[in-house]
Formats: sequence, C-alpha cells, structure tokens
Amino acid sequence: MKKGMLPMQLVVLIIILLVALAVVIVWFTGTFRKQAGVIGTELNKLYDCDCDGIRNMLDKCPCIYAETENGCPEGQSATGCTQDQIKICNKYGYIPDGHCPAAPPEK
Repeated sequence: MKKGMLPMQLVVLIIILLVALAVVIVWFTGTFRKQAGVIGTELNKLYDCDCDGIRNMLDKCPCIYAETENGCPEGQSATGCTQDQIKICNKYGYIPDGHCPAAPPEK
C-alpha cells in the first residue's frame, strides 16, 4: 500500500460524511419546500389566471376578469390573488370560472 493512499481515503470519507450531513440538514429544515413556494409564486406571474388576455405579471387584478388595459374592472383599484386562487392557478394555469375553461377532471 502506498503511503499517500490512507490519507486520501480519509479525505474522501470526510467529504462523503459532510455531503450526507448537508442533505440531512436540508431535508429536516424544509429548505426545499420554502424554495418550491418561491418558484410557484414566480411561475404564477407567467400565467393568465383570469383569462382576460393579460399575463399576471402585467395584470393589476390577476384573478379578476376585465377587458381593460390594466386588467382591473373600471373603477377598481389593483388587487392581488388569495393563496387558494394562486394554488388553483398554479395547478391549471388559470382559475376555472365563467371566463376560463372548466377544470380538467381529477385523475
């Protein structure tokens, strides 16, 4: 056995243990779940939840249908979506109602 082999094995073992420790810490602290929520919120900006033709990132009322330039009904100030509306929009890409297609059946 070469002299340098034993220290190299020790370095590899320490790296493996550190990676395993990092995975366990991330798993139990829920770091990935927090990031998934952030990603979901950002993806929602690409959708048109109310099917009025204005993407959520530009729509001042992203969950209320309106045929206006800013996406809000006449005389209404900007309003956001509820968490339930965001979840539904993230699932289907829109909120099924009178202006959007019906939701696909659950499988």
